[in-house]
Amino acid sequence: MLKTPYIPVLTLLLAGIAYFLFDHYQKTITVILPDDDNIEYVKRGCTEDNSYGTPCPKDRTPEEVVDDFSDQLNVAFATETGCHGLQLVHFTFNPEDGRRVAVAVSAKWQLRLYLNSRSHTQTGEKWSLYGPKQVYNGSISNVQNLALQVCKIVRGFGGETK
Repeated sequence: MLKTPYIPVLTLLLAGIAYFLFDHYQKTITVILPDDDNIEYVKRGCTEDNSYGTPCPKDRTPEEVVDDFSDQLNVAFATETGCHGLQLVHFTFNPEDGRRVAVAVSAKWQLRLYLNSRSHTQTGEKWSLYGPKQVYNGSISNVQNLALQVCKIVRGFGGETK
């Protein structure tokens, strides 16, 4: 029979093992959406020498373009069953917010959007998903399909590409 002082140590050890196993198998996978970078891309598309040959609309700022599309992507992520167990984290760099910086640094996935301020649907615009071993590039057909594609890639559904 174990002596009394060992029971708390054993209980603590078993609780730690249970926490590790539960946390390991239940861990949410984070996909970072770097809002600052996405906004900068839209701004660059609004310069005088942009590839579109026309100035950006005056009725929407680059921030509004990214916010509007991000709102739609949030809804698609939240309603897509294939995204269960994933979290989409909007990241705006702020060195004062250590927790958000830590989440961004530890995330293995980052979604970059190459949005166009002239488009309200963003159909045909490009996106890149940076993962631990590979970069996946695609075109936006609609926001629901983008969410589904990203979630399937991150969760490992589908075939393997090399």
